Amino acid sequence: MKGNYLKSLLIVMVVISIFLIFFFTNDRERRDRKPLENINNSKETVENDSLTDILEKNNEMIDSKKEILEEELLNELLSKDYFFTIYGTDERGGEIPRSDIIMILRYNPRDNKVFIVSIPRDTRVEIPNRGLDKINHAYAFGGSDLMTRVIEEFLSVQVDYSIKLSFENFAEIIDAIGGVQVNAQKDFDYPGYIDIPKGTQVLSGEKALEYVRFRYDAQGDYGRIQRQQEVLLALIDWHQSNTITDTESVLKKFYSKIETNMSIESLQNFQKLLKTTEGTEFIRYTLATRGVIIENIWYELYDHESLEEIREVLTRE
Repeated sequence: MKGNYLKSLLIVMVVISIFLIFFFTNDRERRDRKPLENINNSKETVENDSLTDILEKNNEMIDSKKEILEEELLNELLSKDYFFTIYGTDERGGEIPRSDIIMILRYNPRDNKVFIVSIPRDTRVEIPNRGLDKINHAYAFGGSDLMTRVIEEFLSVQVDYSIKLSFENFAEIIDAIGGVQVNAQKDFDYPGYIDIPKGTQVLSGEKALEYVRFRYDAQGDYGRIQRQQEVLLALIDWHQSNTITDTESVLKKFYSKIETNMSIESLQNFQKLLKTTEGTEFIRYTLATRGVIIENIWYELYDHESLEEIREVLTRE
């Protein structure tokens, strides 16, 4: 009996010993594991901080490269003068289009000046393979390419870019920007042609088109040209007073509707260039002419002194 008791006591003690060994071993493992977890957490924090630093440095490098590229582009654009031609054509009614608006712009970004030259549409000039004819007929004969070639030879310049816009698209653009502000110098009350009161006002696309096309008064084509230049400057004012986002939105919407040898990227670059300059000076010229009838056709014969003055303005250093 006493032997059985000792045997049972021995078994209990062995079980308790095994339990204590297991408990203390696991407790030590837990204590030993905790610093490792802290090390891992610390390592992850360092890695996350390092990744954030790397991303920030990369973004700084990208921004720096953008600034360098934009500065290089700006310097490139400032390196020369640019010549633009602007044609406004009437393409309604299925007739062969002729250019009723003929403008040449010389943009001097270094001196922050834009020279605007308008040529009356009936000016009699030499057209290759056609002889003497109205300058606006060049567009009907050969589109923008022939029109630009005639202007280059007539004015002794080399055109960089040409932009052609139909009257319909002109009106759509005016409406898209909420109208254009003009200052009518008199009451334009000519039933069937135009009805615009004197004074400062905002014109819709349709009214603006009437404003730049009307020529049935004493001022004739010269009055119309002055109004065309006025509207062009009003559009530039709109551009300068609105954000790049707004102006690029209009450009992207209508780019496919204009005829030009400029890429949309080039147009955007000139938009930004004009935005970076303030107080741009706009100098306006119109070729002086006198009206004559030759073989029952009305022409405008240009004044040679006026032509030489314009050539000098466009070509001087």
